[in-house]
Amino acid sequence: MTDHVQHPFQHVWGWFFGIGLLSVIGGILALANPFVASITVAMLAAWFFMFVGAVQLLQAYQMRAQPGFWGTLLWGALMVLMAVLFILNPLAGVMSLTLMAGIVFLLIGAAKIAFALNMRPHSGWGWIALSGAGSLALSAVILIGYPQSALAVLGLLFGLELLFNGSAMLMLGLGLRRL
Repeated sequence: MTDHVQHPFQHVWGWFFGIGLLSVIGGILALANPFVASITVAMLAAWFFMFVGAVQLLQAYQMRAQPGFWGTLLWGALMVLMAVLFILNPLAGVMSLTLMAGIVFLLIGAAKIAFALNMRPHSGWGWIALSGAGSLALSAVILIGYPQSALAVLGLLFGLELLFNGSAMLMLGLGLRRL
C-alpha cells in the first residue's frame, strides 16, 4: 500500500493557472497598446503614491508630539501631491517615471559591471558583466530616445513583465495539477 503525498499547493493549482492566464492576457494587451499601458502604469503609481502618502500623514498625526513629526508630515504631503499631479496629468507621470526608469537602469548597469569586474576572474563574472551591459543598453535606448520613448517604454516593460510572470504562473499551475 502506497500513500500519495500531496504537494501543499496542489489543491490551489487552478488559482495559479487563472492568475497566470489573466496576466498573459494583460501582457498581450499591454504589448498591443503600450501607450495605454504606460498611462495605466502611471495611474497605478499615482494611486500607490496616494496610499503611501495617506499612511505617512496618518503616521505624522499619530506622532505629532514626537521627533520626526515634521519630516514625516512633509514626506506624506509630498507623496499625496505627487499622486494628485500624476492623476491630473497622467502624461507627466509617464514622462517622470520613464526618465526615472532610464536613470535606474543606468545605475543598475554600472553597479553590475563594477561588481563583475570585482569578481573577475571567478566563474560567472562575464554573465554579470553581460547583464550589466544589457541594463546600460536599455538605459541608453530610454534616455537617448527621451521624451519620445516615454510614450511606450513603461507599457512595454509592464507588458513583458505580465507576459513572463503569467507564463510562469500558468506553467506552475499546470505542473501542480499533474502532481
